[in-house]
Amino acid sequence: MLDGVALDATLSEATDADVMLRPDHLRIVKSNGVRIAGVAGVVRDTIFLGSVVQFTVRTAWGDDLSIRAQRDVAGHARIAPGDNVVITPEPGHARAFARH
Repeated sequence: MLDGVALDATLSEATDADVMLRPDHLRIVKSNGVRIAGVAGVVRDTIFLGSVVQFTVRTAWGDDLSIRAQRDVAGHARIAPGDNVVITPEPGHARAFARH
């Protein structure tokens, strides 16, 4: 069970599901060696797009995630390639859909 994840109408707790998140509805913070709940990863790339920063993060399971964050929020401009980070969804923006 994931707190704050909206479920489609056909989903029950025993159903396999895919969770969908938009890149701009993810939060990213440096972990600095502190254990934080979320998906751990390492920043592979940062692209500055005006007021937005796009991060590419390699997760522990080997997949890359794309995260877009406001540049002026919570030190995002100080996150750089090679940094250990934790990714969490913004509350209310995750959606779960039954696998078919």
